[in-house]
Amino acid sequence: MTFDTPILLVAWRRPDKVAKVINSMRVIKPQNIYVACDGPIQNNPKELDKVLKTRMVIDREIDWNYKSLKKLLSDNNKGCKEGVVSALNWFFE
Repeated sequence: MTFDTPILLVAWRRPDKVAKVINSMRVIKPQNIYVACDGPIQNNPKELDKVLKTRMVIDREIDWNYKSLKKLLSDNNKGCKEGVVSALNWFFE
């Protein structure tokens, strides 16, 4: 089964949670995937590690054949409000 409606995945620093969401997405195999991932909090190596692990999960786990995979990856942390708003604006452009 394939699913043609575009899907937006908003992520940050929770690789285990993102893996579970992607595993659920795998059931419908969305064909047009948008991924927005906020960046790490500045000067916080633990945050950077979590964000990078989350992004690796995204790259590894979206493993089905799809038409389009677009990513919006922030270098800096925008926070919940600005990060989600910018992800939604990007998705609906």
